[in-house]
Parts: sequence; C-alpha cells; structure tokens
Amino acid sequence: MYEEWIDEVLADFDSQFLQEAHVLQNYFNGTITAHAAAEQLTPMDPGYMLVYAARDLFPAHNQLVELVAAAKQLDSDRKDIFLQSLYIEIREAWNDVSRDALQGPDKRMECININHWVALLAARFPDEHFLQFGLNTIAEMPEVGNKRESESNTTVTATVAALNGLIPSAAYWILSVGQQMYADNSVSERLGVGTCRQNWARWKGTFQRTLTDSCLNDTARDIAKEAIDAMEIIQGVD
Repeated sequence: MYEEWIDEVLADFDSQFLQEAHVLQNYFNGTITAHAAAEQLTPMDPGYMLVYAARDLFPAHNQLVELVAAAKQLDSDRKDIFLQSLYIEIREAWNDVSRDALQGPDKRMECININHWVALLAARFPDEHFLQFGLNTIAEMPEVGNKRESESNTTVTATVAALNGLIPSAAYWILSVGQQMYADNSVSERLGVGTCRQNWARWKGTFQRTLTDSCLNDTARDIAKEAIDAMEIIQGVD
C-alpha cells in the first residue's frame, strides 16, 4: 500500500529517511502493528515522517492517528520523545503550509491535508494540545473572507486561492471538534478575539458566503455546506 509514495520518499530523501519510510510501509501493509511501528520509529525522528505522510496521504490519516495512539501507550520516556517530535514537526509544517497556501493546488492540498489529520488528532486526544492549531486556522478564515467581500464574485484572485485552501481546512476542524470548540470557551483565549461562541456567527457567515461565490471550487463550497449543517446541529444542542 502506498508503494508509489514510498518510492517518492526514498527518491527525494535518498537514504536519510530510509528506515522511517520502510517502517511506515510495513505498517501500512499490515506487516507490523501500530505498536511495533511506534516502537521502531521512536529512536529516529517519528514526527517528521508522520507529518510528511499526513501531508501527502489523505486516505492514510486514520492509520496515522492509530499510530499516535500506539505511541501514547509506550513507556513514559519513549512516549514523551515521540510526542515531542510530533509537536515540533506539526508546528514546522503549519508554518510551511500557511506560507505556501497560495502557491498552487498542490500546496493548498497539503494545507487541507495537514489540517484534516491534526483535527482528527484533536478529536481523538482532547487531553493533548492539537486544538491550538485549529484555532489558528479557523481564526484566519474570516479575515481572508472579509477581504474577499471587497472583490467581485466573478473575479478569480489570490484571495480565492487562499479560501480554496482555508475553507476546507477550517471546515474539517468544525466537523471533527466543533462541539468541543463551541462548548469550551477557555480554548479560545488563544484567539485574542473573544470566545469561540462569540465568534461562531462570524465563522458561520464566512462559510455561508462561500456557497454563493462562483469563483471558489466545488470542494470548498461542498464542505462549507457540511460545516454549516454541523454548526447548526451543535447550536441546536445548546
């Protein structure tokens, strides 16, 4: 499974990440368990290879979440090594995808993929600090959306390109941990712009404007509708 991707990794990095790539390949193929993969990756640089895989392999996201779950079951020292590496590499990836979000569809897909995977991590492990990345993403979306309001709905601009990446990225956070974000006002202190609940309408409004912007792609509009529906359900529970 994912042999083509493994071949690309080996071609890109030569022998630097040969061991890590083969461990992931064996895990994806079912040759080794998630626990065994976590044990083998820990002495290396586990975070880098997991994040690299998450940016490229959307269908492997659930398997990568299970790998992190297995790492959390390791002894304390190895678990800390694994998670520290993961946090560092996610932070580095976040800086990369934020900066590169306008640089073509491949980079936008990496932005969407990393947000989807880390949102899954936040949902699975609410005791960890993954949610902070989602707050950064979802806070940026309305700022770019407001800029789009001053532009023509018939003109494709750099703002459109940014929203084609930001809308799905933010939507995945709503779909994965929207209930948690809406209910826990303390997490939004990192936003510096009020609580999540106070910003809920602003985020929802950005998703709603997406539906009528013909310049945005179908993926952005379709998942914006899913996010709106999810937000309305979450509000209805309140």
